[in-house]
Amino acid sequence: MNRLIKETPMPTDKPIITKTIYVDSYRRLINNLRAARKAKRLTQSAVAARLGLTRQWLGKIESCEVKLDVLRFARLCKILDADVRLTMEKLLEESP
Repeated sequence: MNRLIKETPMPTDKPIITKTIYVDSYRRLINNLRAARKAKRLTQSAVAARLGLTRQWLGKIESCEVKLDVLRFARLCKILDADVRLTMEKLLEESP
């Protein structure tokens, strides 16, 4: 029998893409937001309710199990009285 489909080798020159929840700068961002929440003496339940999330979901965000999207990031900054622009500038300054 003739082969109709030729096997093609897998490309090896493609960059490996790492999920952002595993990148150090993302973890620093989340750690800073968690520290700001604790400094304001806000519970996960209180913040989660204002974000429209469950406490468990916010816990997963804070433990880097799931990603914080940009809209919730902006709302979280507002809840924590953190300036979104300054928070991002600080993050970018710390990143390699």
